[in-house]
Amino acid sequence: LESCGYLTSPQIISEMLPNIEIVLGTIRKALYEPSLARSALECLSGWTQTCHITLSHLNSSIQGGNNQFLSILVQILSQPSGYEEGLWILASNVLTEAIVMPTDSCTPSRQAAVTQMIAAISEDGFIAAPFQFCTTNRWDDGAHALANLMCTLVSEEVDYLCAEPADSYIGLLLQIQAHPHSRVALTVLECWLTVQDIPNSDRHEHWKEPLFATISEGLVKRLAYTRRFTTWEDEVELDEQEFTEYRRMVTDVLVNCYLLLRIQFLQQMTTTISNGVSNQDWTLMEAALFCLAAIFREVCSRLKTKENSSSQEKDQIETAQQILCLVGHLCGSDSAMAVTVAAQQHFLVLVAACKFMG
Repeated sequence: LESCGYLTSPQIISEMLPNIEIVLGTIRKALYEPSLARSALECLSGWTQTCHITLSHLNSSIQGGNNQFLSILVQILSQPSGYEEGLWILASNVLTEAIVMPTDSCTPSRQAAVTQMIAAISEDGFIAAPFQFCTTNRWDDGAHALANLMCTLVSEEVDYLCAEPADSYIGLLLQIQAHPHSRVALTVLECWLTVQDIPNSDRHEHWKEPLFATISEGLVKRLAYTRRFTTWEDEVELDEQEFTEYRRMVTDVLVNCYLLLRIQFLQQMTTTISNGVSNQDWTLMEAALFCLAAIFREVCSRLKTKENSSSQEKDQIETAQQILCLVGHLCGSDSAMAVTVAAQQHFLVLVAACKFMG
């Protein structure tokens, strides 16, 4: 390598490419040896990044055997246990690197690889099984690598996947969103935003309003403090930096959920506040008020816009009525929902209410 120090990166890659089939064949054989599997995946990761190996390439026959790399990697990432965390991380990273390589975009070979991976989620537990194991055992680095793989797959292939049924893996995306570790849960937010960029008319029913109603409902729970929370100085369950970062990053998703759901979103948050009151759960009230404050600029814009159609005008009227009703309750017309009463459970409810109404 020192003797080749004068070569540029493209020149080094061009020198390596003629040998790639031999190298990949050797790596493929090593993957079948448990003692060599980790080293083989580390080597494969290096070659994937350096030589820009694509998903199509991983799904083609490799010298030295008929099994494609993709099938081997899918098999590793379909096991519910039996592998060390590092092995799952390496396998996930290799596939993620291959997915983001653009040189085989829109080709039949890439689509075949994507279809194979999506089918393996429901049929073999691909990603889902090891993700569940990592979550149960608090292997957060492994869970993050697996979540990143899943969300990258959906984001990179969103045009194709949004037009297809997704019942086999939407549950997995929602599990990622609900993961207790913020770094893992953050990965799916960009995925939701990418989906929301696709016109609603171009999406399969699985990707429309019911999904985003479920997403917003889950986000309220994910955004909530613990019931025992007092101050950050005394908090032991939540990490302040991660919690604050998650709340900052989730705003765009909440706004897009509101733009799609409209009045349904407002009703959903109002119901959550009512449930928080009924169950004496101040964390639900605070989280729902946080969500309302995050989207309220869009609500105000909606109310100020002159509508041209009867359906838009109806939505505008319903929105105004819903907001007035909620504000009235919070200000004391409903003694049970009055924010001054709820604030007796925790001062953060009053803070969230002031941000919403202010």
